[in-house]
Amino acid sequence: MGIPKKKSAETFVKDIRNNTRRIFTAEQKILIVMEALRAEISIAELCRKYSTNQSQFYKWNKEFLEAGKKRLSGDVTREATSGEVAENNLQEGEIERLTYDFSTSTYKKFINKVESIRIANHNFIIHSADVISLSNSPKDGERFDESDLLGNIYTANKPLVEVEALLDDPYFSEVINPILYSKLPVGGVYTITHRDISQYGLQPVKAISINNYYINSVQNDINHTNTATYFPYEYNLPLIYKQDLFDIRNQIANDLANGKLSANHSVYNFLGYTYKFMREGKYNILMKYTIPRGKSTSESTKFYKNLIR
Repeated sequence: MGIPKKKSAETFVKDIRNNTRRIFTAEQKILIVMEALRAEISIAELCRKYSTNQSQFYKWNKEFLEAGKKRLSGDVTREATSGEVAENNLQEGEIERLTYDFSTSTYKKFINKVESIRIANHNFIIHSADVISLSNSPKDGERFDESDLLGNIYTANKPLVEVEALLDDPYFSEVINPILYSKLPVGGVYTITHRDISQYGLQPVKAISINNYYINSVQNDINHTNTATYFPYEYNLPLIYKQDLFDIRNQIANDLANGKLSANHSVYNFLGYTYKFMREGKYNILMKYTIPRGKSTSESTKFYKNLIR
């Protein structure tokens, strides 16, 4: 038996690449196909650039074209049966997720997808002894896409879904707002300085974050089972309420300590306000779905629930 020929480092690395199947997300597949359509380089060069093979590329290309054909065919059918129905569907936000990835959504309308969510468990996330956030665990369902959560090149990098709190809960209207936001600027001077108001709003209606684990899972097309049973948005308003309250209190306390205020000044009473734990009950949010080019198409409400008494 002859001695095996020793491979060069370059050949060894090339063999590893050839024998290792790279996993592409739906977004990456679309970007590669779109780059091919620009015809700036050959298909062979494109495949080498992204470490894939031509047969795999042509499979993606076929899926991409079939997806477009299906969408156009559906549009023609709707127009042929009833132009009025087609217009109503457009107004309600019909958009097939096939436009953004290679998997067909069960739901052609976002509002149907959201309204199909059934919550199995209402959860809470502890930040400190007196501050929690809320989250939901739905029953097994269809997870949100990257275009829904973060946006992509086809949505001008803007999320298709915007979420904000309705602030119709007694905790806000009876506990938080009367001592804080309704008084701003306190004494005509003191307002929120510790955060950018444009991010969440003066009343922090947009303090609803997307779970990082969920984002990572969607972007890398992994953890399908876990993301199917977790609602990606987390209700973080209590955390901002407390930070805002202490921001105002600290400003007043500092001015008092520096002799800029007297103890009988009207704002002095604000120092007696304390943050109170989130009340038990429901907390509603509005989910708004907007197709590219800024046309608002559909809205739906969901809720979180604090079960702690």
